[in-house]
Amino acid sequence: MKRITFILLSLALISLLCSGPAHATGTSDRAPSVGAEVPRELLGTWDPPPSRSGMGSTYEFHADGSMTVTFGVIADGIYRRQGDRILVESWDGTSECRLEDDALIHVAEPGGTMRFVSDDPASGGDGLIDRRWRAESSALPEPVDKMYQVFTADGKMLMRIPFQTQTGTYSVDGDTLVMEFAGRKSVSEFRIDGVTLVLTSEDAGKTMTLKRPGQWLPGPNEAGRSREEVDARAEQPDPAGL
Repeated sequence: MKRITFILLSLALISLLCSGPAHATGTSDRAPSVGAEVPRELLGTWDPPPSRSGMGSTYEFHADGSMTVTFGVIADGIYRRQGDRILVESWDGTSECRLEDDALIHVAEPGGTMRFVSDDPASGGDGLIDRRWRAESSALPEPVDKMYQVFTADGKMLMRIPFQTQTGTYSVDGDTLVMEFAGRKSVSEFRIDGVTLVLTSEDAGKTMTLKRPGQWLPGPNEAGRSREEVDARAEQPDPAGL
């Protein structure tokens, strides 16, 4: 499977990107506000746009003022059914998988397979949808052994390999978002428009756009995103430094 091969080749680059100390963009000595109400629409998970490397940082905001930023491989696609076959389309081509005895079997190249299993109960149908499928193999190297994927009811497949997770805190004061990681603060103006979160750093004026998981993908009835379209996207600053 081309996507799996791409992920394996990406790991060397991940190690290089994560080998140095974390840094923050848009840093400030400004203290977070206390007692400001967090807008409910900010809570939850936000994904970066597709990148040339297939990697990026996912942000998750919690109601208690804590947050996590996870850097790793983000290899999402759209899928369609063709009989018993599940065809997944992404910018690097089409891959195939199938359900077999409550396991998800990915057809790899050349001629091999990779088995995924889920600890989540089946929620209906044939058990594919809304379950976290994890790679089942003791032979997989770190961090590929943490690979998982989720198939959504609207035709999207979210595949992730978490590589590095950083925990921090955040606070909100009006349209200002203050994030703090390891004693470093990042102050940004933020705006939420439906499934889109836009952060503009206070001092540098750089903008980062995030969306809800799967929202960077085209709809299930549209053609997959081309490599040229992914390459045309500008790399974004990362306030968490991951």
